[in-house]
Amino acid sequence: MSWDKRNKKKKWFDVFDEFDDKFDELVDEMFKYFDSAEIDLSHKKKVGPYVYGFSISVGPDGKPEIREFGNVRRTESGRIMSDVREPLIEVMDRGKEVVVIAEVPGVKMEDIHLDIKKNEIHLFVDSGELKYEKVVPVPPSVNTRSAKMEYNNGILEIRLMKK
Repeated sequence: MSWDKRNKKKKWFDVFDEFDDKFDELVDEMFKYFDSAEIDLSHKKKVGPYVYGFSISVGPDGKPEIREFGNVRRTESGRIMSDVREPLIEVMDRGKEVVVIAEVPGVKMEDIHLDIKKNEIHLFVDSGELKYEKVVPVPPSVNTRSAKMEYNNGILEIRLMKK
């Protein structure tokens, strides 16, 4: 590192040079390790893809709501991976109707199945390769017989009129 002889302090940009050098060394070591490792994966079965995500929004009560989605679940005993994904779901009250939006990419409309009961929608999608499943609570004020569904570019929209 170079020093400013007048102030005997490091120049601020010299710190970044040192970091850059250390980072390059770390990356080189990592690639040396991977190159030297001989791992035979031919006997392993295909797993995945595994998807995990979350969304954060502010609920009607002003408190943050965290919703997880994907096919990885956290439990007290560890993580559980599944073949069935939980889609990202958003339920919105739009005055005279409730709109449920679900992200279910990679499937066709005919693969989507809905079972709408009193206070919930059971969404199940099976395209052969991709499976999604989620039970979505809806307010008791909706008329479940009024449900209309649209699907476009991986986004499922369900509209329910209020009673």
